[in-house]
Amino acid sequence: MEPHENIVPCQCPSDFGEELPREMYLAAKHGQLRKIKQYLGKGHDVNACDEDSCSLLASACIANRLEVVRFLHRIPHLHRNVRDWSGDTPLMHAARMGHKEVVEELLMCPHPCRLNVDIQNSYEDKAESIAIASSNEEIARLIQNTRLPRLQWHPDLCHTLVPAKMPEAEVIFECNICLEEYDTRERRPRVLSCGHSLCTTCISMLVNHGHVVCAVCRGTHNKAVSRATDLPVNYELDKIMQERQHPS
Repeated sequence: MEPHENIVPCQCPSDFGEELPREMYLAAKHGQLRKIKQYLGKGHDVNACDEDSCSLLASACIANRLEVVRFLHRIPHLHRNVRDWSGDTPLMHAARMGHKEVVEELLMCPHPCRLNVDIQNSYEDKAESIAIASSNEEIARLIQNTRLPRLQWHPDLCHTLVPAKMPEAEVIFECNICLEEYDTRERRPRVLSCGHSLCTTCISMLVNHGHVVCAVCRGTHNKAVSRATDLPVNYELDKIMQERQHPS
């Protein structure tokens, strides 16, 4: 959990100059991680909100999409204290819905945008009181016992305090087709003669009458291929994935 010392809330603007499309709100709600990655990969703002001021993070917190929340946490410029039309933050949504794992992720993830657990919504409720009112006492205790600073909220707080220093971003190794992170099994990275790597699952779908055309450069692999496992493993990437899955 984040240490108490030298923590201040992040600067969280209320307007990001871009509206979140309805389909992307639903993508976060339904846990469509690939679609979200493609959307953000085109340069869209991760903090964009829909007409109700609801962001990707808020949608994921409402729907208990822990995998989406964890992915969004990898993005250093994500804002986590943004409030929707009713003044609710993503933490408030998760607390109201009883999504304990999402609440734990929000509280414990070391992220440059520090949570402010004392933000009040339009009804002067905090995340802790919302959890209690929703009969989610365990979540209320989690919020109450967090070591995040207990700061008095006012509308200009995020604009007057300096954001915390950003940590080093985690490097993500993912397939260029499915945008899923490589692993040591179905998505084991394999390399084509052009030098590009793809996951085993996607290569299986590319095999066509003994040939494989790279989805990145459109080059044809220089040897006959009857199945994905005919292609050599990218052992450098494979070693990294093994170390991540089985840290010493």
